[in-house]
Amino acid sequence: MTDKNNKLTHIKIHGSVKNKNLIFGVDDNAKINPNHIFIKKSVNDNFQTKDFSTSITECNSLGIFGHSLGKTDHMYFQDYFKNACKTKNKNSEKDITIYYHGESSKVNIYKQLDILTNRQISKFKQNNRVELIDTSLLDCTE
Repeated sequence: MTDKNNKLTHIKIHGSVKNKNLIFGVDDNAKINPNHIFIKKSVNDNFQTKDFSTSITECNSLGIFGHSLGKTDHMYFQDYFKNACKTKNKNSEKDITIYYHGESSKVNIYKQLDILTNRQISKFKQNNRVELIDTSLLDCTE
């Protein structure tokens, strides 16, 4: 993603093996057995949703790669996509590229976008420059 100063930033919202800060689990809204509280992402010492939420809200260009936008990750993306549907002005338009692999993944991405935009995919597309790219069609042999 690029921020308001056009600085390119790469955020791994689930951490990385290299940095030994992986985050697995479910979001705070998940209904789980209280004895399994350790499964919630927010309990993980590496969890820092505030930093990510601020960064994603302020960015002008967002690329999502290797992420399904699934229900367990709505906590990261929900505010961003709802805001991306609000009334358009010159300063609010974003470049959003979502990479997926194969037609079934595209359908699943749209299912999640339908939820994340509060059933306003049309408004989301009207207010932003949205591109979905199928990585299964890319020639990576060159």
